Amino acid sequence: MTVYVDSSAVLRALFNRGDAYGRFGEWDAAVSSELLLVECHRTMHRLRLEGRITDETLSEYRLAITDFIDTIAVVEVTPEVMKRASEPFPTVIGSLDAIHLASALLWQEERDEEILILTHDMQLAVTARACGIRTIG
Repeated sequence: MTVYVDSSAVLRALFNRGDAYGRFGEWDAAVSSELLLVECHRTMHRLRLEGRITDETLSEYRLAITDFIDTIAVVEVTPEVMKRASEPFPTVIGSLDAIHLASALLWQEERDEEILILTHDMQLAVTARACGIRTIG
């Protein structure tokens, strides 16, 4: 099965948090939005500016994120994705999560393949399930 991975799952795994998904990386295939790179890098830069990580750690994290992204399929944020993200969803969802969910929905529709969303974001998980997509995380 293909897993759609959002930034909350990637960052928890990267930071070795105890509440990270325990089977991270144990999937047949993975996909995410190109938004993943932006969200992960913004988080890392914020942590560095707040003095919570060093420049050296930032460099290590950036390399790890780049290496991870090289192993997955990446959905571009196209006009079609943006159109779907701007349409109504069955529950409340923020803008960036809507882009992730739209990417996952379009990926699933284009390939006629069921996907599973790995997220630690409760709002994204609730909306994904309301749209018929199973979630883990």
